[in-house]
Amino acid sequence: MSGRLAPNGICPECGTTSRQRHGWRRRRIEDFPAQGQAVWIELKVCRWRCLNTDCRRRTFSDR
Repeated sequence: MSGRLAPNGICPECGTTSRQRHGWRRRRIEDFPAQGQAVWIELKVCRWRCLNTDCRRRTFSDR
């Protein structure tokens, strides 16, 4: 997997492509311990602004 950012997002509500980033959100997921050590996966997820004025969803995040 590449560390590159996606150039755009696609609104899951209306399917409109957006190139306007709204911000970032960190997501932290805990997994089962491995050899007695806690396991965390931390993701930095981009939030996008939906450009379709008829769409009820104003922002959405990467999947």
